[in-house]
Amino acid sequence: MSSVQKKEQMKMFILCWISYANIYFGRMNLSVAQKLMQSDLSLSNTAIGGFSSLFFCVYACGKLVNGYLGDKGNNKWLIFQGLLISGLCNILFGIVHNYYVLLALWGLNGFFQSLMWCNILKIICSWYPPKQISKVMIDLSTSMVAGTFLGLSGCGLLAAFLPWKYQFLIPGGILVFNAAVWAGLAQNGPVCPQADGCVGREIASEEENMGAMNGERTGYAPAIGIIKFLFTSGLILVTLVCLPQGIVKDNVGVWGPTMVTDIYHFNVSQSSMILLAIPVLNFLGILVVGRLKEAGGLSTIRISICTLGISLLLILLLVFGMEASPVIGIGALGLLSAVMYGQNALLLGAIPTQYAAYGRVSFASGFLDCFSYIATAGFSALTGIMLDQKLGWQYIFLTWIGMILLSIAALIRCKKKMYL
Repeated sequence: MSSVQKKEQMKMFILCWISYANIYFGRMNLSVAQKLMQSDLSLSNTAIGGFSSLFFCVYACGKLVNGYLGDKGNNKWLIFQGLLISGLCNILFGIVHNYYVLLALWGLNGFFQSLMWCNILKIICSWYPPKQISKVMIDLSTSMVAGTFLGLSGCGLLAAFLPWKYQFLIPGGILVFNAAVWAGLAQNGPVCPQADGCVGREIASEEENMGAMNGERTGYAPAIGIIKFLFTSGLILVTLVCLPQGIVKDNVGVWGPTMVTDIYHFNVSQSSMILLAIPVLNFLGILVVGRLKEAGGLSTIRISICTLGISLLLILLLVFGMEASPVIGIGALGLLSAVMYGQNALLLGAIPTQYAAYGRVSFASGFLDCFSYIATAGFSALTGIMLDQKLGWQYIFLTWIGMILLSIAALIRCKKKMYL
């Protein structure tokens, strides 16, 4: 591969990385703003939980739909739509004050954000050879951490000086600008004639690249039927392994500032700034899992067993030590999030590429994400209800334990069936 081609590869990686990081900026802002919104709009915990619940529910359904479309459509322009409309939804969210309109806007935001990951994964498959894709996707997963950090730090600072609406207006403007840059610079990528659904082994001709830009699927493996794929690939059982990481990872992000504010009585800005340590730990979690997979040669099964076992211990520490000390509570919360982010990068970043031979890379990614976020939506709503019923955070942590035990059982079954 020539130096020019390598530069094009790197350009697309950077564009994908920045775009996905900014999408998190337009999602994590709610975590910081929700306490201020609750006071300003006189909303209950259940009503506030409704935003995240609807977002993740719509996001999950969108993952399934857009994952299917991503195997057939023009990935560049699907990502453009996601960036642009998510930005507009954030801008409008900062302008209106009616609860039901806000709820609809946040649900719409969730649907168009769901366009991003499965289409980015397909583009990365277009630019890199199969042996590199697993590592590249794990590296790309660090964009989630950057976006979380940007959302917590940027919106935390905005919360200290400006009304909560600016925590949506500014991220929205950034996403609209990002969409314009993406439209001008992004390419679907060269198409590989190999029949495994992945491309990138060699740069195609200019005519083939133009075909890809227009949404043509030159050189892709023919996609088998959805029903046959689900029952022959083991994807359904693998999905059960993915549920806890979605529940814990996203509920820590969504409810973390509220949790710290309720238990330790910090204000919203202080809670957001204190939790900035969590994205740093998440970044380290992704890197550690990536190196264990690449350099250590450990299997997905072994890494998942380790992460789930460590998660159980950390949740037990939260149950018995969260209220004892902020150092113990926030430290255990950060480590738990890091472990789940590492597993997320492994399961939702690298595993879908294993289904390239079926011609269902984008759909597999969307399917795994879909049910991960359905679980997240359910638990976000459940969290709000449990808090309104004064049950306390310890009971919420116990529900996390139950889901992780389910994941371990599914993981054992996957090992017997050799799906992972």
